[in-house]
Amino acid sequence: MEPKALVLMYHRVAKLDPDVWNLGVSPEHFEEQLQLLSSKWRVIPLPDLTDDILANRLRRNCIALSFDDGYIDNFLEAKPLLEKYKLPATFFVSSGNIGQQTAFWWDVLEQVFLHMEPLPQHSTCR
Repeated sequence: MEPKALVLMYHRVAKLDPDVWNLGVSPEHFEEQLQLLSSKWRVIPLPDLTDDILANRLRRNCIALSFDDGYIDNFLEAKPLLEKYKLPATFFVSSGNIGQQTAFWWDVLEQVFLHMEPLPQHSTCR
C-alpha cells in the first residue's frame, strides 16, 4: 500500500460560544488530539511533508498540522500545547491584519447578527 499523509488544518484553539463558523476546538480537546497524534502518528513540519511528497520518499503515518488566519489564541493556547508534546506546526498569518484593530469579515458578521442589540420595532424619526 502506498504511503499517504494528512494535513490537519486548524483556525482557533479557544472556547467559542457560539462557534457559528465551526472554526474552533477547545484547548482541552486540542490537547487530547495532540496526545493521540503524538502516540499514533509521525507529526512532521509541513515543508518537510511537501519535500517528502515531491521527492517520492513519503513514509507511513505522516501528518502535518497547520493553522490559518493567525488568531491570537494560536499563540496563547496552541503554541504551549504543541511545545508540551514537542510537535511541529505551520502557522499562516494574515499579514494584512497585523497591527490592525479590525476583525476578520466573518467575525464582524457574527457580531452584527448574533451579538448586537435588536433594532427598535418602530422608528422614532418623523
